[in-house]
This record gives sequence, structure tokens and C-alpha cells, in this order.
Amino acid sequence: MEIQGEKNGDRHVIRASGRFDAAGAKVVADALEGAMAAGSHTVALDMGGVEYLSSAGIRVLVQYFQRFSQLKGRLYLTSVSDRICRLIEMTGLYELLDTPDGEEAGSADGKQAGPEGLLLTARVLEPDGRLVLHTIGPGAPEVLSFPEGTLAFGTGALGYESADCTGRYGPFVAAGGYVAFRAPGDEPDFEEYAEAYIPKLFALSGFALTGNYARRFAFESEASPPDLRALAGAFAGAAPSPAHGFVLAAECELPAGTLTVPAGSGPGPGGVSSADGSRLCLVLAAGIARAADVPGALPSVTACAAFFPYQPLRRHGNVKLKETTDCLFGCGLVDVIPLRNGEPAPLPAGMRLLRGLAWTAPVQERTP
Repeated sequence: MEIQGEKNGDRHVIRASGRFDAAGAKVVADALEGAMAAGSHTVALDMGGVEYLSSAGIRVLVQYFQRFSQLKGRLYLTSVSDRICRLIEMTGLYELLDTPDGEEAGSADGKQAGPEGLLLTARVLEPDGRLVLHTIGPGAPEVLSFPEGTLAFGTGALGYESADCTGRYGPFVAAGGYVAFRAPGDEPDFEEYAEAYIPKLFALSGFALTGNYARRFAFESEASPPDLRALAGAFAGAAPSPAHGFVLAAECELPAGTLTVPAGSGPGPGGVSSADGSRLCLVLAAGIARAADVPGALPSVTACAAFFPYQPLRRHGNVKLKETTDCLFGCGLVDVIPLRNGEPAPLPAGMRLLRGLAWTAPVQERTP
């Protein structure tokens, strides 16, 4: 294990390369101890050259993460490989992967934006990421594939044949390899995508977007929670474009009495009420935000949302969309509702987003 250290203002950077095994752990521990003795309480451990991490290395990371925290400082990791990142996440040390000032593991764009009281950080996934838009309908139902890389929403139904769907078309949202759907008068239902998926999703109208996400946002409200239009405007501000596609997973708040979320139906605490009687739940929304004609105005949002019982949503570390949707659909689907301009159409206005993640990219119209 080789170590190089440097001071950058109040931050101390330690670059490690080699095997982070028992021998390497002693070298890293000595370097961290030296930084601490020199008065550095914020230390970035650059793992770009680390090819192996053992249990001895993890113990050192845990030990010094706790020691720096006791000093009101921070130890965090940058340039972490996917393999080592997964290993660290297995230990539950997500905070080691959260870097200060909105920078994540060496791949953030360093921008922060949002309505007052909203902490919004962006991580660049694909600098040139784009989502290609396909408009569905009007006309005969279209069989719509919904693998992990597709986001779609609109009116549709699940069935073996299109004839099975007669009289059953309702709102659907597809993201992260799942589709949630609710037929009129029925309980909501969902399917996870498989290559030979049966039943199929028959889409009558709506939108499907495929491609690569450009950014992943993490957000948290420190004051009055924003609505979806305000949040979508903040996403768009990071990369101006006439339209953005997005998938959002969030802890949200709905006015009392607007949505019946059963308690205890998932691994978390289920639906719970906040102090003012509003209902807390999880939401998965897929949609398109189109820029307003008037500069500075909020975008127009067309989307569909699936709601789930409340539980804390993981936002730290290298969180993948598929992992998030696996968690949400494991909680038990409550309802599927179309959103018009960011508000649930059948519900009173007032859905507020407390904290969560969003994957976004500029929209490109499909050429004939």
C-alpha cells in the first residue's frame, strides 16, 4: 500500500493505492492518525488506486470514521470502484460515501440549486445522457416493454391479450423494471419485467422514454417541502433544456384523508401521520417537465405516480434505481394516480416531497 497526502485548505486528502488488506490497513491507519494529529478534522481518502479491500481495511475505516465524527469532523471516501462500493454498502457505512458540499465519490458536478429551504445535490451519471420520447396513441393499444432502462406512464392495462383489457384501462407508471397499474374500481396491481413477460402491458395512451439518465439528484427539504413542479424546476435548472424526463422516488406528505395507506403492510412502519395530521408515504413518479414560456416560471409537469406505505428511503451511497424500485414494490403497492401539473388529479392539491432521489435527463423527440 502506497500513501500520498496533501492539504487543500481545510481539507486533507490522502491518496491510497494498492491492496487495502491487513498490511495496507496499518499504513492507512498511520496516515489517518497523522492527519488527525496535525489538526485535520476533514479527511478525504482517495480510493482510486485501491484494488482490494479486506475486513481489516473495513475495520480501520469504521474506527476512524467514528473518531473523526467524535471530533465533529468527517472521514469520507472518493473515487471508489463499484466493487469496493458494494462491499462498503454491505457494512451499512453509507455515510463514508457521502462527501461534503454536494460532491459524491468524485463524480458530482458540484452544483446546488433549488427553492428556498431545499438542499439539492447532483451527481453526473452520463454527461451526454438523453431520453428519447415515444408518444403512445391515439389508436389501437400498443404492447409496451418496460425493462429497467425504460420509464413510461399513461393509460394502459395488464393482460395476456388486448381483449383481456377491455373496460380495464387505467393509469400506469413504469420505471426501474416494474409497472404499477390500477384498473377502474379494482385494487392496484404490478408486474416486474421479465424478457418473456406475461401478462403484457397494453398501453392505450401516454409516453415512453428510453436512453441514459444524465444526472441523479438527492434532495431534502429543510423548510416547507416543495411540490413536484418546484422540484422539477430545480432539476431543469442544473441542465437547461426544453423538456426533462424524470423518475423520482421520495418520502412524501399528503393532506389528511386523501389517501388510505395501510399501516404494517410492508417491512417498514406503514402509513403514519405527521403532527398536522397529514399522511406520510412513499411515492414513485415518472414524468416529463416542460419549460414554461415565461422565464423563471415553474415548468409544466405531466406524470403518473405510484404510492406505497411509508418507510425511510435510502438515499446515501451509490443507490441504483433498480434497488430503489425493488424496495418500494416490496412494501406493497397502495395506489396509482395520474398527476397533472405535479398534483394528484383525483386528490386535493397539497402533495409535498420531503426527501428522496431523482434520475433525470433532457428529452429528445423521436425522429420518424
